Amino acid sequence: MGNLPATEKEIAETEIRLGIKLPADYKEFLKIANGYPTYNDAVEPSFEKINQIEYLKNFDPDMIKIWSQKQTEDIGKELNKSIIVAGKQEEQWFLLIPPTDKNDKWKYWKFASWIPGEIEYKNLTEYFLDTINGIE
Repeated sequence: MGNLPATEKEIAETEIRLGIKLPADYKEFLKIANGYPTYNDAVEPSFEKINQIEYLKNFDPDMIKIWSQKQTEDIGKELNKSIIVAGKQEEQWFLLIPPTDKNDKWKYWKFASWIPGEIEYKNLTEYFLDTINGIE
């Protein structure tokens, strides 16, 4: 299922390119599968290969502008610092949002323009379990 695992070198190169240390659970996922396509009829995003992830502000700056308006500016701030790791060519994205300071934790969001806001998960495992439960 998915692509061959990412190498430590590929992960390190991406962290240097992004200027950030990725969360441990996401790196563990990459060591199992360096991305994978969605195989079911559910609307779940396909995870990108490590060398294809990027900051959302570079991928779709217009989306950030739209969500940075008065009523949704908090979402816009989160989107501005988020990394798109899944769904780049799909209707729905999976985003990793870095902590603002050392007391914060990474945020894990499923996001689409047709969702009224975001769906937040505690971690990557919770997302995958939710996805599996939705298939059954």
